[in-house]
Amino acid sequence: MTKELSIFDMGVEDDLKKEEKEVTKKASTSSTNKPKTQPKPQEETKVTGEWTIHFATETFEVRDFVEEEDIPAEGISLETLRAEMEKVYFQFTASRTYWDVEEDNKRLFPEASGASKGAF
Repeated sequence: MTKELSIFDMGVEDDLKKEEKEVTKKASTSSTNKPKTQPKPQEETKVTGEWTIHFATETFEVRDFVEEEDIPAEGISLETLRAEMEKVYFQFTASRTYWDVEEDNKRLFPEASGASKGAF
């Protein structure tokens, strides 16, 4: 028996082979991808009154949230600063706040990530 081709059969085998290759390729690349991890907490960073905080379109100094006399010479932790900022900006809860720190220029960039409803 010979296989007869119709106008509907043209290219079907090629498309099936392409789909099989794509499926095997996706399976092999997905197994090599590493899961995303949360950024490590930067509790070791200590900040003093001269650091600036850049949030949205505003720029603040650490002194705007913590009194100068309450800041020791070695500085305060980011968690202490976050707690003081939370009094003014409610979205900076402990579970939602991550920091981008630019130590060379003494800049802080707080990021308040989203959370599920009711999880504060």
